[in-house]
Amino acid sequence: MPKVEGPPPLVTGISPIEGHPGTKLTIRGENLGVTASDLTHVFINQIDVGPTAQWFSSKKITAITPLGEGEMEVVVVTNSGKFGSATVSYRQTAKRNVGPQTSVSHWPEDERRHCPAIYEHGSEGSTGGSGGGGGGSGSATDTKSGAELDPSTGLPMSELTRISVSLSDSALRSIYPVTGSVQLTDKEFDPVMFLLKFYRSSTFNDLTVTFNNFRKSIRVEGLGEPVNVIRTNLLLIFRCLDGMDRMRSRMLDEKKSAGGNSYCPPLESSLSDCRNRGHSLFEGILKRRDRAESTRNAIAVMQRYQFLFNLPHAIRSNISKGDYNLVLNDYLRAKSLFANSDVEILRRVYADVENVIENFRHMLRNQLTAMPIECDEAKRKISYLNQLEVNYDPTWLCLLRFKEWLVDRLHLYQRLYRQAVGSEIPGPTVSTSASSQNNSATSDGNVLKPDENIGLELDEIMMVGDAPPMLCFVRSVCRLLINHVVQFWRLGSAYTSMTSSLGGDESAWRKSSPAVSANTSDTGLPMTPADKKMAWLNLNLELVHFLSNSLHEEVLESVGTGGASDAAATSWLPECIREFRNCLNTLPLFDLPVEICDVFSRLAHDLRRHAVRGIFRHAQIAIEALQLKETWDVDVNDTEGGTTRTPMAYEEIMLDALEQCQEHVSCRASVEKPLFDSAELQERFPDWCGDAMVAFISTLRRLADQIESTIPSWSLEEDADTTRSSWIGGDMSTVRQSTQSHIMSQARGLILVLNNAQWAGSRANLRLLTVYRNFKYASPEHLQTRLADAWNKGSQELGSRYVRLRTSWIITPIKSQMMEFVSTCSTNPCTHVTGAHSSIRSVIGNLAHIYSELVLLLGRDNLMRSRQAGPEKMREIGIVSILAQICVAVVERVRQSLGSIQFKSLPRPVQMQLLVDVRTFRAIVPKSLLLTETQRVLTQLVGGSTNSGELDSAKEILEPQEQRYLDRLVEKEQSRMRLLVEGFRTLETKRNVVLVRS
Repeated sequence: MPKVEGPPPLVTGISPIEGHPGTKLTIRGENLGVTASDLTHVFINQIDVGPTAQWFSSKKITAITPLGEGEMEVVVVTNSGKFGSATVSYRQTAKRNVGPQTSVSHWPEDERRHCPAIYEHGSEGSTGGSGGGGGGSGSATDTKSGAELDPSTGLPMSELTRISVSLSDSALRSIYPVTGSVQLTDKEFDPVMFLLKFYRSSTFNDLTVTFNNFRKSIRVEGLGEPVNVIRTNLLLIFRCLDGMDRMRSRMLDEKKSAGGNSYCPPLESSLSDCRNRGHSLFEGILKRRDRAESTRNAIAVMQRYQFLFNLPHAIRSNISKGDYNLVLNDYLRAKSLFANSDVEILRRVYADVENVIENFRHMLRNQLTAMPIECDEAKRKISYLNQLEVNYDPTWLCLLRFKEWLVDRLHLYQRLYRQAVGSEIPGPTVSTSASSQNNSATSDGNVLKPDENIGLELDEIMMVGDAPPMLCFVRSVCRLLINHVVQFWRLGSAYTSMTSSLGGDESAWRKSSPAVSANTSDTGLPMTPADKKMAWLNLNLELVHFLSNSLHEEVLESVGTGGASDAAATSWLPECIREFRNCLNTLPLFDLPVEICDVFSRLAHDLRRHAVRGIFRHAQIAIEALQLKETWDVDVNDTEGGTTRTPMAYEEIMLDALEQCQEHVSCRASVEKPLFDSAELQERFPDWCGDAMVAFISTLRRLADQIESTIPSWSLEEDADTTRSSWIGGDMSTVRQSTQSHIMSQARGLILVLNNAQWAGSRANLRLLTVYRNFKYASPEHLQTRLADAWNKGSQELGSRYVRLRTSWIITPIKSQMMEFVSTCSTNPCTHVTGAHSSIRSVIGNLAHIYSELVLLLGRDNLMRSRQAGPEKMREIGIVSILAQICVAVVERVRQSLGSIQFKSLPRPVQMQLLVDVRTFRAIVPKSLLLTETQRVLTQLVGGSTNSGELDSAKEILEPQEQRYLDRLVEKEQSRMRLLVEGFRTLETKRNVVLVRS
């Protein structure tokens, strides 16, 4: 795609409009380039200054003007617009040499942009040729102009024409801050400064050419040279020499002739007289001159040493302003100049300076030991003290004071925590200074309320807000770690790294100062350790161990003490661990020694372990408290039967506990290790979980105890007269209503408790075990085995309680009613046998009632499991096993009742009535409810035997017609109770069709 060209550049204004070479020129106009890369050239006087150009926008650029003079055209060239034009021009005058006091119309930094001129080698030949001639007039004129020196620089004027714009004095001082002069004739002439000012950008070849030119220009001879003077006045010089020789010869002759003493006394006396008269004439003037000289000298000395005389006041002023760097610079400068001075007054003034500096040292030491302190601030103070050459190690002193202050903080937190929870206040476990303890007790009034600054007393802080004292204590310790212990570690790391970099050379790190050598006996200052790395490690370990022990004492030991405080501590321990984990993730633990990380790792492991134990203990307490929350709101369905809210609450509690444990079992901090790496915890974790889950069985036992406590005591040998009913009358409703009306609700309560246990064992525990395995907790098989054993044992116990209650309800009236029937028949032998007695009918009806109650409250699933397993093989207690146990008790009660009377001695109608009752029970009750032993006992009872020794059959007792009559009566009873018979048939493994004759 071809490039689109725009309008050509147009220059409409420049600033300034005139100047000298090297001026920064601002060019304004239109279409001066779309971007900086679009600008290609800037021509001023047909010279490309594009490398110096700077593009600001399409309407503004800047450039540096080149050499030249007169009117200069400005042309801008761009890629998009090509060559441009201008409506204005720039005027430039000839270049001039700018001296130190010369005013210029452009900035000094623009001056430095101009490169020095390159001197041509061809000038040397012309100069040398003129010097080698015969010394004509033209040559003399050139030599005079070349030898003329510039008063401001001391350079020949001819050389100044070769030098470009010199460097300004301010820029020279910033590059080379040394006292000196650039003038060749000055006694303080500095050649480095001279080269920097005039030849800063020249190469070695340029300097060589300039040196040769300069040397030749100085060596050119002229009329004023010594050789030409002697050559011109040679005759006059010889005449002077001859006259001096003659004068010397005459003096020697006169001295020999007069003995050498003729002229001396008069001359001496004349000179002495002149001296005395001159002294008398000018004595006052000379004294005033001497006084003026003395005053002038004193003023000169004061002006010369004004820095020293003003130094004490200047140091105090700078200390008050906080400008410690200036204090140190002035002191070190004065020390280098006047520390070893022989002048008494200077020594006295310098002694005052040392006193001020000594006070300054004490102030810095107090500031360094005032805790808390930031690491950067401590480094500055330590640097100042090291430059002042103190006779102790300031870094080690700061570390010791810092550690003592941190220990005092922990003591304070412990004391406030124990005051809040009402415990005894412990004594300090680490020795601390009394001053630091006093400071810690008064300086920080809001230590347990971090991130807030409120005016509360220390003992009131623990009671502020909704957070408990334990959480406040942990938060305060974590804030101490993050805000202050980290600064302590940074300072210690800098201390050991500085020692390592210096290779343990104490003299290279700090030199002793003679001015403070008298203070070496200060007992308040610690000794500098020989092995600084090991000393720092031990100091750090002491602090970290103390912090770990504080958390162990106040947090971990409060868990497991029992009571309400233990429950509160256990409930808040997970929140405390979250705070501690967030703190660990903030700390720079990887920069610390391994020993420090191990301490924090063990502390985190102990906290997590106690948290897991506390979670299960809290869950166990909550499960045990379900006994008090039971409202007996029953949820009934055909499949699962009837259950209350308790099993669901149990499952929710345990599920929440397992989820909370997941937070503590997994590693959330950098130094944490897997919790199950410990063999001890792998063994105890399923036991803790099992304790909490098995507590549900204990809760159900206590509910069963409450139910049984409402049932009055019942004796199986109760007097028959209390029943107020007759065996003959056949109506047992009065007995049930008068003596056993309370049985119904309690029995159903026991069966609900049993079904709660079975529902929790078969459903809730399976789901909880699945969650347990999904979280990859330790030893799920061990936990499953324990739960199965506990639930089997608990269910058997709860079922036995129900069986005991229902059995007592059914079998209690049997013996008394049978005895009353026998006694009645003895007085009335004309009793006719027409069917089963009402008492047996009541027993069978009660069994049917129990069966329907069990099916309603235990559910069809339990019935199916019971029917498939049978009463003898079923491990889990169910409907069939419960009914089988009740049938065993009924049969045993009948056998005992028949054994208490002499069956064979009874009248024949009584015998037939009793046999009809037993046969009716055996015919209606399903065989699936009768154990093998129970069936054998029933067979004996049907045959008229009441013990294992009597095995007589019914045929030996009854006639055949009596046998047939009894069979018809049993069939009649089956027809009468056909509904009960059909209900019992559901207990059979295979449904059989029963035909009942009407």
